[in-house]
Amino acid sequence: MKEKLLLIADATYSGEKIKIEPTDSQEFLMGWIIMNRCSSIAYKNLDLETIHRDNLMALNVLKSSDEKRAKIFQKNLFSISKLLETVDFNYSFLKGAFLSTALYKLGDRTSKDFDILIESKNVSALQKILLADGFVQGWPGADDQSIIAATRRQIIESRMNFGETVPFIKIVDGVPVSVDVNFSVDFKPDEGVGLVPKLLNNVEEVSGEGFEFKSLSKVDFLIHLCCHLYKEATTYDWVKSRRDLDIYKFSDINVFLQKFGGADFFENLAQHIKEYGVEKECYYTFKNASMIFPKINDIENFGKCLIEIEPENLDYMKEIIYPREKKMYYYNESFLDWLMSNDRTSLLKEKIQHD
Repeated sequence: MKEKLLLIADATYSGEKIKIEPTDSQEFLMGWIIMNRCSSIAYKNLDLETIHRDNLMALNVLKSSDEKRAKIFQKNLFSISKLLETVDFNYSFLKGAFLSTALYKLGDRTSKDFDILIESKNVSALQKILLADGFVQGWPGADDQSIIAATRRQIIESRMNFGETVPFIKIVDGVPVSVDVNFSVDFKPDEGVGLVPKLLNNVEEVSGEGFEFKSLSKVDFLIHLCCHLYKEATTYDWVKSRRDLDIYKFSDINVFLQKFGGADFFENLAQHIKEYGVEKECYYTFKNASMIFPKINDIENFGKCLIEIEPENLDYMKEIIYPREKKMYYYNESFLDWLMSNDRTSLLKEKIQHD
């Protein structure tokens, strides 16, 4: 079932429709699809005639909802981009802004929030702009119509421990719009001498029908995507809340590499990875993504790039950091077994760190 689930979530899959057998648990399948945010992709890959009618009805609803959300997301992306039109600092939209508009087909990749990368020195300036426009720092209520405001302590802890702000939330046309301000590529603030300023030096305009915004260059975008995935995949808080290894994050890597990968791209990519000193983050992401979606290994020069950036010590590949408590954990399972576990925290062992 593990291999079948991963094929169902593959946005680049082009084989025969995947049949669900009587021995397959459709209840588990539906829950897994929803939790990994790949319902529209699954709808296209599955043999729908083998799906229970109630589950098929649910998939239809989810697919329709994904397409509707994608259109709303695109509209809000345009509004936020206009709001930042005259700022005097460098910034870039990340992740979903580019992925859901310029990479995936409409609805195949849903985004719940907008991620913006800036230097830490400009956080307060961006905060003022968002608050003046009616945004509130906090989280959407369970009804998606209200906002749970963050405490001052929560706001400070997020900036200190995770390299990002508590989300900025605004209800627009009955839908919560969330903006995450990132000023780091790991769990520590970037104080202006690290990777963030380098990434923001190569911002490009991305435009299409109904959208126009600033994003990173293709190579830098992928590098940031790797760093962000690595941060969430290896940080205890995300593991505990089961937001660490959602399949859609690895799907982003798969779809991106299938579209833009090639000999010249990987040569340029390897150079940038080494220049930025992010071999660990990118190797972790590429190696594990290629286990989930093996077709990545067939892309020209992917294997060569992987060899070039491979760190000498790979122990970190199975380590989880708990920044707030200054603890380190590790696990012994294979990556795919770790990925498919329903209770990853139970598999962790604390690593004794020596000064």
